[in-house]
Amino acid sequence: MNWSKEKAARFDQQIAAEEAKRWKRAWITTTVAGLLLLVLIFFLLRMMRGDSEFYLKQARQELQAANNSDEVTLKLEHAAKARDAANRSLQLDTTSPAANLLLAASLAIRQDDPNFRIEETQMLIDAKSKLAIKDCKTLDLWQAGVAFFYSGDNQLADEALTEAFSRNELRAEILNTLIQVRYDRASENSVLELSQELAKLEPDNCLPWIATAYVYEDRQALEQLVTTYRELLKRNCEGQDMTRWKLVERLIEIGSVSEAETEWNLLNEKSPEFAKTRPSTNAKLLYLQGKNEETRILVDEILSADPDDLDAIQLRGQLYLANDKATDAMAYFRRLIELDPTHPQAHYLLGQAYSKAGMREEAKQELALHERLLNELVQLHAMERNAAADSNNAQIRLAIAQKYEELGLHKIAEYWLQQANAISRQ
Repeated sequence: MNWSKEKAARFDQQIAAEEAKRWKRAWITTTVAGLLLLVLIFFLLRMMRGDSEFYLKQARQELQAANNSDEVTLKLEHAAKARDAANRSLQLDTTSPAANLLLAASLAIRQDDPNFRIEETQMLIDAKSKLAIKDCKTLDLWQAGVAFFYSGDNQLADEALTEAFSRNELRAEILNTLIQVRYDRASENSVLELSQELAKLEPDNCLPWIATAYVYEDRQALEQLVTTYRELLKRNCEGQDMTRWKLVERLIEIGSVSEAETEWNLLNEKSPEFAKTRPSTNAKLLYLQGKNEETRILVDEILSADPDDLDAIQLRGQLYLANDKATDAMAYFRRLIELDPTHPQAHYLLGQAYSKAGMREEAKQELALHERLLNELVQLHAMERNAAADSNNAQIRLAIAQKYEELGLHKIAEYWLQQANAISRQ
């Protein structure tokens, strides 16, 4: 055998195998290096262009800061930063529903800026037209809802917060704003229902009881108001003096003399200076207790200081009526109506005075107006809230004017008609 030739062949094979391995290693190394280079280029380009999620996070932070700020200038500054971040995020991801929502919300706040630009107005219109509320996160919907509410866009605020609320996340946080939105939109039954839930979630929170009080005040639901004011007093909410005074007033109206006296004495004890500013309440309590002479003296003092004090004028008329001086009583009740045409109690009392004077037809008309006012005022208050929330709505003002015209309250009707016409001319 030729061992030398075989050994040479084996050696050549080994060299070939080693060469193949070297080329394979070189190919793998080159491929990996190429991939790493591509990844590096990708990240470098991304860093140069920016990260959509990074800007989205920044927009969320700035919008939340804007919502939490009570100082207008600071609120507008944060809103501007939120706008820029949301807009940058949209440039990197044009299909992002979150970025579009945050852009619309930040621009809504920025409308209060005197330097709000024309291009921002168009940007806001475009962003609102592309809203995809159902595709947004609950946190974003909540913050956007707060922003829309602040800017006066209660419809969008309601849409965003209602969708967020349906998901059973952040319920207490969402309710705190949603209740206010629903009140401004005159959804009073919804306000009462949502307030009950919030009161259970946050027992020490004053807002649900304040909102409930607003609804019952609009409805003149006296018994419910008494209960609601007591709940507010339990929680030591702001405005304790005012709340206790309102409680006294409602107790007087429902004829709970003993309870009214107790609360009045408490008000005098805790806040004597505040009580001094409410002499009419003291006069009404004295009248309810049958202390007519003391009432008369106090009413004289009040009218001497303020001839247009509504409560004192009413009490003066009631004192005359109690002494069978119907004609004198009529003059004061007419004065009361002149100062406050929507005062339902004044029309009732004037009807009583007419009846005592034997003027049955006049009495019938005033008592009928009294009933109509009681029924219509709840709706009118809701309509007026809608008008206050939408300063450019001429139609709601025309509807209010028509309502007052139907009630025969022509001066108030003319006021609302003038407002509607002024908006239409803009």
